[in-house]
Amino acid sequence: MRKRRTSQNSRGRDKDRLDNLSAAQKENVIKQQYIDELLVPGIRTEASFKQLFENMMDGFSYHKMLYDCEGKPVDYVFLEVNTAFEEQTGLKKENLIGKRVLEVLPNTEGYWLEVYGRVALTGVPERFENYSQELGKWYAVSVYSPETNYFAVISRDITDPKKREDEYRYLSYHDPLTGLYNRRFLEEEIKRLDTETNLPISIIMGDVNRLKLVNDAFGHDIGDELLHKAAVAIRSFCRPEDIVARWGGDEFVIVLPNTNSKEVIEIINEIKNRYSNENFNSLSGSISFGWETKRSADEDILKVLKNAEDYMYKHKIIENVGMRADAIKTIINTLHEKNSREELHSQRVSELCQKIGKALGLSEIKVCKLKVIGLLHDIGKIAIDESILNKPGKLTEQERNEIKRHPDIGYRILSSTSEMLELADCILTHHERWDGTGYPRGLKGEAIPAKARILALADTYDAMTSQRPYRKAFNKEEAIAEIMKNAGTQFDPELARVFVEKVLVSF
Repeated sequence: MRKRRTSQNSRGRDKDRLDNLSAAQKENVIKQQYIDELLVPGIRTEASFKQLFENMMDGFSYHKMLYDCEGKPVDYVFLEVNTAFEEQTGLKKENLIGKRVLEVLPNTEGYWLEVYGRVALTGVPERFENYSQELGKWYAVSVYSPETNYFAVISRDITDPKKREDEYRYLSYHDPLTGLYNRRFLEEEIKRLDTETNLPISIIMGDVNRLKLVNDAFGHDIGDELLHKAAVAIRSFCRPEDIVARWGGDEFVIVLPNTNSKEVIEIINEIKNRYSNENFNSLSGSISFGWETKRSADEDILKVLKNAEDYMYKHKIIENVGMRADAIKTIINTLHEKNSREELHSQRVSELCQKIGKALGLSEIKVCKLKVIGLLHDIGKIAIDESILNKPGKLTEQERNEIKRHPDIGYRILSSTSEMLELADCILTHHERWDGTGYPRGLKGEAIPAKARILALADTYDAMTSQRPYRKAFNKEEAIAEIMKNAGTQFDPELARVFVEKVLVSF
């Protein structure tokens, strides 16, 4: 930018010449002086300058500042604007020139008048970014004054970059699923809150129960809902000054300034009661909590956080006793509600498994396990779309591949509880084949668990002898022939012999 003229003689001549002109003529002279100031080698004509002026990517506007009797800037007049200014603001040149800004934009904030007035009076240029409430946009602004009481503004609309900046800032400190603060924010904020004036400071850590099981059984959308509603329940009983954050996958942390242990217990009970009323495919919401309170300034706040986490894990172990088993019962009941045919099929398969076990001379405990395996073997179908499970016609290749997911899903559901782990392995492998061409692992021969080989026989026999919309049921003799035909390829040949000779003969 060229420096303002400092020659005293030049200023005197300009003043004498301007004094003899009308106000309108003075403004034209000053505008021309401004144009002369900007002209550079190669752009020495007003026409070429105007071409440059109109094709600028940045908005440009030229104004006269108006002051009150005390010299305070109160308004300014539009003298010139370019096309980019019109595009940035949505204002038209013909509606601006000669008018005061408060006529056109009556709610213009005082900040703009203050900065522009200061530049027009002192001649010291300024650069800044600011939001225009009137126009609803962010602008990057350079303002300078070619003559006292006049100023020019070069502006750029930076609304979109500002929005992206705000979004990045939000995402850097918030969890996108729940909208709560994230671990990064909490780790920074907990240090700020760790002051004597905030004592006692209580920290609660919560862990949403059965998230993995829900994800496996009902899909991640339901799992996400489980977390989102947990966040809502937690947030609903916290004050604005409390910090609620998602700590990890299924863990939440609450930092409560000026809160004692008694108040913490009340808050936890309120959250638990509310969340237990939420329903996720027949499963009620459940959170295990641990907490600790910092009472004196010399206690380490991070140690308090660690203690809360340790107590939470202890509570979770105690509270989870029986909870997963109940959840599995709920899942299998939900599956049977979705497809009543599956319930009858599972009952028949369970009965056949028991008969095979007895025919083999297995212990009562092992026969009992076979009974449970038969009842639960298709639990993984809970995650398969009902339209596929209940489809009246033959399945497409894609639908068959979807159905083939159920052993793996069933395994993940049952393996969530240690007491079901052995059964989970059997359910995972009950579609393996003796010759190694089955799924999902391609196991062969005795690498397939014995209970899974028994289940495969019972499951296949019941499927063959059950009516389907797309085929008639096999009779007993046809089913036996099919089993013997596939003994040694699909089925364990010895188990197939026992099944046919000792079970089906009297079934």
